[in-house]
Amino acid sequence: MILEGRGLRWSIRERRRALGRVREHVVLRDASLSIAAGEVVGLGGPSGVGKTTLGTALLRLLPGAEGTVLWDGQEVSSWPERRLRPLRRRFQALLQSPQAMLTPFWSVREHLEETLRALRDVRRPGPEHWGDVVEELGLEPVLDSRPWEISGGEARRVGLARVLLARPAFLFADEPDAGLDPPRRVELARRMRRLAASGTAILVVTHDRSTLERVSDRLVLMDNGSVRTPERGEEREP
Repeated sequence: MILEGRGLRWSIRERRRALGRVREHVVLRDASLSIAAGEVVGLGGPSGVGKTTLGTALLRLLPGAEGTVLWDGQEVSSWPERRLRPLRRRFQALLQSPQAMLTPFWSVREHLEETLRALRDVRRPGPEHWGDVVEELGLEPVLDSRPWEISGGEARRVGLARVLLARPAFLFADEPDAGLDPPRRVELARRMRRLAASGTAILVVTHDRSTLERVSDRLVLMDNGSVRTPERGEEREP
């Protein structure tokens, strides 16, 4: 398995001053999930049940999360960030706030060039290195724009382009199709299937049922803080 989470637990504690009590809201309750290389797993469930929380816990981005996490067979549950850093290139996320993942003063072109330099050791990357990713995601008009000059949907496409160029071992894609029109959602599904075919394991969360059905090899559901397989006849609702 490329990535495994076993018995993941995380709670939110809210102090009620007037009553002098602490209320605990359990978000992850012994959640477990394994994903193999080249597999696309769709994570479904209503809003607010902990789908994003599970993805960030699997990537060791959730402070205070308990349980066991293995990356490519290595247990990394207790590793400090400095030890995780070399593996961060291979275990990546496409999160719901795409603007926050971009450097404010870099153009879109510079973000793509830096991705290629860092991950493929290309000294002077240019259009010949990113193939048709830029064209098919419709990024040519914004290549020289800064993050504050582009829309949220365009920023999301920049993040997706960086992931497609990097070809990580694992990708957590949280609402990757938000802000995309129907034709680009179809293209996104095709791109993610192609990425999986190259060996990348993908955990995808989306409220667009058609996208989930196009890309997923397997569907799991978040239910009461845990992960379960849908029962026979249960609808494939994200």
